[in-house]
Amino acid sequence: MTEMDELTRRVTQEVTELHQFFEDWFRGSVEQSTARFARFTDVTAPEFHLISPAGAMVDRDQAAAWIWDIHGARPTARMWVDKVTVLVQRSTLCLATYEEWQESPAGQTVRFSSVLFEADPDVFNGLRWLHVHETWIEPTE
Repeated sequence: MTEMDELTRRVTQEVTELHQFFEDWFRGSVEQSTARFARFTDVTAPEFHLISPAGAMVDRDQAAAWIWDIHGARPTARMWVDKVTVLVQRSTLCLATYEEWQESPAGQTVRFSSVLFEADPDVFNGLRWLHVHETWIEPTE
């Protein structure tokens, strides 16, 4: 396995696992505890920022507060990722993209997301989330 193949495997695993955490959290199928919530806080850098599909930028604390508060609010929600692609790797940084799919009683949505990771052997899958930028796209199945 090449170095890029291994990086792609780890990026895919991290993106998939964190979004599984989000689904479980939104559904309320995991306890609302700081220990469980560490799956998000441990992998996001203090300077983490998220740009939503609507163009709003939030920092790590704002994102964490919103995610914490939504625990159990979407009991039938489904979430999954597709088309994870590593675009660039430089030193300790990695830029990747993926599609994030969500399904709820309100319908289905899909976002095209870019993520900037920093290598960090002390976190899940060795990748720390620095930045995410999401853009709405039309679902095509």
